Amino acid sequence: MAVDRMMIDYSEQFNQPVSKDSPVPLYAQVQEILSNFILEKALPEGTEFPTEAQLCDIFQVSRITTKRALDELVREGMIRRVKGVGNFVASPTEEVEVESRNYGLVADSSFDLFSNNFYSKVFQGIYESVTDEGGSLVFALSDRNVTDRNHFSGVIRSRSISALIALGSLHEDTLALLRDQKIPTVLVDDDCPGFNRVVTDNVNGAEAAVGYLVRHGHEKIGLMTSDRTTSFRQRTQGFIRAMKKAGLSCEPEWIKSVDGFALEAGFQEFLEVLSLPEALRPTALFAVNDHYAMNGVRAAQHLGLQVPQDVSIMGFDDTPYATMSNPNLTTVRVQMHRMGELAVATLRRMMESRRSEVECLILSTEVIQRDSVASCVPVETLV
Repeated sequence: MAVDRMMIDYSEQFNQPVSKDSPVPLYAQVQEILSNFILEKALPEGTEFPTEAQLCDIFQVSRITTKRALDELVREGMIRRVKGVGNFVASPTEEVEVESRNYGLVADSSFDLFSNNFYSKVFQGIYESVTDEGGSLVFALSDRNVTDRNHFSGVIRSRSISALIALGSLHEDTLALLRDQKIPTVLVDDDCPGFNRVVTDNVNGAEAAVGYLVRHGHEKIGLMTSDRTTSFRQRTQGFIRAMKKAGLSCEPEWIKSVDGFALEAGFQEFLEVLSLPEALRPTALFAVNDHYAMNGVRAAQHLGLQVPQDVSIMGFDDTPYATMSNPNLTTVRVQMHRMGELAVATLRRMMESRRSEVECLILSTEVIQRDSVASCVPVETLV
């Protein structure tokens, strides 16, 4: 078979490392990076792709891992193999023989899916549920590369995607594109009406967190919030509602808005609040996620304050950050893995029953008591 070879020097193209600590299998991480590269670079048909050995050197993984990643790309129609010649980018219109359902994943581009402690757990639930039924999960779609309507629709067709899972808070334009595809779609951790949704009871979870602090004698409670996701906004609503119910006020200087998911997110904001004179600072701070709360513990220690002796800090999610922190965080547990499982189950029911009714599954939360909250009242008076 004659092949028109167009070769790219890939040695410096892939600068995104894979993580052996991630719950996502290594081959799936490699597959995600490669498929994103093909789509974002719009590589023409026939472009020669790296060999298994080359990918081993690039990503520092085993031959088994790179072979599995390439096998998945072949099965999804992203690349084709020519025996004795090599791997090549396939035509976007090339028919792909599909033996099982392909689920497309669209993720919020403001975070790294594999390193984010919350969404990586949700993803694990999605991935395991899809593979358990013999299906495939297409990783090539992110919020930043679905803005072109024709391109997005072409990806759906060429990769034989039969259902879509949207993860995180997406832009309105992206949601409109999802709605236009006319295939079963479910949103995970985004409460947008008109879509099937799997969400957390964030408002009541935040109320429970504030109630826990109040029962432990705290009346001066601050808030570390963010408007980056729907969940964060709902948790802020729950905080405000709980404070009103308790008859408590929150001083403006005790409320800080954190921007994004950077490694140090929340550290500076906690510093500003905790640097207030002791008589003017809160005795407890509630953060809308464990990431911010863990950085709050670091900020307190940076100022020479002890947690929880000098200030109590409470998080939300119960991600690995909660037990990485010293002291371990008292937090609100979210059923992250279960969210992923229910997203796939919802799509499966939609495809099998061909129903059109929209449903919203709301998962409960639970306060997890650890070591970052101290009591301001005698223990025997706690309910």
